[in-house]
Amino acid sequence: MKTLNAFLLLIFIISVPLVSEAQRFNITGRVSDTDTMQPAVQISVQDRMSGTGTITSEQGNYSLLLNHGPVELLFSGNHYEPYLVSFELKRDTLIDVRLTQVIQDPRNKRTRREGGFAFIGPVRGKEQSEK
Repeated sequence: MKTLNAFLLLIFIISVPLVSEAQRFNITGRVSDTDTMQPAVQISVQDRMSGTGTITSEQGNYSLLLNHGPVELLFSGNHYEPYLVSFELKRDTLIDVRLTQVIQDPRNKRTRREGGFAFIGPVRGKEQSEK
């Protein structure tokens, strides 16, 4: 009986990290400028729910590994209007964002140009494997 209990305890201890790891998904994407379509470099991408974040590469790419559940991604950087994307993370997800520049006028007032949007979709190839 003690052997069986020890065996069950061992199985439980081993399976807990596997279950929690299975609930983590990748969010990847590219951030670009709305007007120029050029990569937006050194943009902060932070999940406000978990505090996890990263910065875009020279190509505007980013990647985050987050737990299953609600996500609030805040995209922000110098000379850009912050942009918030909220959704429920259920699988690996692709989010491409276009940020709008904030223009500083000569009277030192910030003026915002309308725009900024995100494309949210599954990572290519993942939708086929889930069926």
